[in-house]
Order: sequence, then structure tokens, then C-alpha cells
Amino acid sequence: MRKALLMAALMMVAFGSAFAYNAVDYMPIEVGNYWVFYDSSEWGLDSSMTRVVGTTEWEGKTCFIMEDLDLGWEEETDTSLIYFEGGAVKMVSYDPDIDLALILTYLPATFNLGDSWVILDTSLIIPEGGYEYHIDWFLIGQLLAVEDVNTPAGHFSNCLKIVSDGYINVVVYAGGSPVFSDSIDMGGDLLWLARNVGVVKDFSIDEETGGEQVSVLVRSNTTGIGDSKLPQNLAISAFPNPFNAAVTIEVPQISAEVEIFDMMGRLVESVPAHFGQARWTPSNDVAGGVYFARVKAGGMTLTQRIVLLK
Repeated sequence: MRKALLMAALMMVAFGSAFAYNAVDYMPIEVGNYWVFYDSSEWGLDSSMTRVVGTTEWEGKTCFIMEDLDLGWEEETDTSLIYFEGGAVKMVSYDPDIDLALILTYLPATFNLGDSWVILDTSLIIPEGGYEYHIDWFLIGQLLAVEDVNTPAGHFSNCLKIVSDGYINVVVYAGGSPVFSDSIDMGGDLLWLARNVGVVKDFSIDEETGGEQVSVLVRSNTTGIGDSKLPQNLAISAFPNPFNAAVTIEVPQISAEVEIFDMMGRLVESVPAHFGQARWTPSNDVAGGVYFARVKAGGMTLTQRIVLLK
């Protein structure tokens, strides 16, 4: 019995080692790459884009410049730097207001299912307005599972499901004495990474409101050649949109199958298209809200956002 258990343990170790993951396979960073997301939260639906806009030198390292654009009501842009060190993916988050750069280990060079790593472990003292802010910031990441994920951009097999957990402790001093303290739980965020694509889905919790936010990939370009426009005959449209009973979806192929997904990337229904049109009549148990019609044509995946009113 003991021998059998030992053999089983050795097989598990060998199996895990054989399926080690390399960070560079899941972070295709080249100038011109971009990722477009739909973000659903308690505040409604927004769009966002992450793109690689160039390179720069920082602390003797060649870094890629990443821009995160909020395409909602008030367009905002955050900038960070990405570089590779020994195969690990490092991120530099810079705050120009206080001249502070945080270096995060986004992904270790190699890792196995169940492995954990330190994303950030730092202590800071920031003087401002006669006060001293003492901050302890700790984050860890762990590869929880390997899962298939559906988003409006397509079906992605064997995605890495990563969870982050940690905290921020803040103590404010005035005249050498503590006058305020607080602790923020940073746990519960989930990330799904697809090989040669990057982030395809993200789940996070707002630390202030406790509300949930889900982001799903709609479109991406990871060829490093910038945004290529689709040929005019490769397009998908829907009318009426919004709709409350049925919607007609026009597709570029005479015969095709249109897939309807919800905001969580779950397949709701498949609708056949005939003579370039598909008609979706949702059943009574389909809730009102935002959905995505998806069709594959010309070697590409085309997506149209549709809104069901109830």
C-alpha cells in the first residue's frame, strides 16, 4: 500500500513538471498589439482597450509601453511599463504625482498548477501635507486551474485561471504619532490567460463599494502590426437594436451559424443563418440585457453587441 502511494505521488510530481507553463507564452507583448474588452459592473457597461504603443528605456531595461484606455463616459488613460527578466513578466506602475514606481511580478518565468508567487511586497513612507503615510502592500498570485473560456472574441481552450490575494495596510502619522490607520483586503480578483492571446477574461471586486466587475475580450490583435481594418464585405450587423421581441442579424456568408453569448461569455443559443440572415427570438426565460452575436467568416471572428429590452 505504501509503495502504491509513493508511486502515485511520484507520478503526480512528474505529471505536474511535464505541464509547466512559460510566462512568455501567455503575454504576447509587441508594439501594435491591442486587446478590446467589454466591462460590466454595478455602474453599467463600458468598453476598455489595452494596447502596446512603443518601447522605452527604464533603469537600464528595455520596456514596452502599455496604455489602458477607459472608453466609457469619461475617457481616461493609465500607462505602465512591461519588461521581461529571466523569462518572468515584470510590470512597472508609476505615479508621477508622488514620483513612485512599483515593480510587480506579473508572472514568474515558469510555473505549475497550484504554484504561488509574490506579485508585490513593499513598504513605503510617503510625506504629504505635513503627514507621513506608512504603507505596507502585499500581493500574491496563484495558478488555480486550467479552464476553457468563451467570450465574444471566441472560444479559448486551456486558459490559465489565476487568483490574486493580499492587503494594503496604511498608518498615517502627524508629529510622530499615529492619527489614522486602515487595512484594505485585495483578495478575490481572477484572471484568465489564453496562450498566444493574453487576458481573455477578468473578474474583480471594487474595494470601495464591494461591487463586482467582469471584463471579457471582444477583439484583439497580437501580430504586432497594428490595427488592420476588416474588408468591407466582412461585417456583421443587427436590427432593430435594441430589440424587445426578435432581432435580425446580417452576416457576410450565405449560410452560417450565429452564436449568442451573454456578458459572462456563456453560450445562450445558436441560430442558423440562411441567405445571409439569422433571426433570434429569445425565449421568455432569457433576461433582458446585453448580449453578443458572433459568427466566423473569412477566417475571422466577427462580433456584434445587441441589447434585449424587457
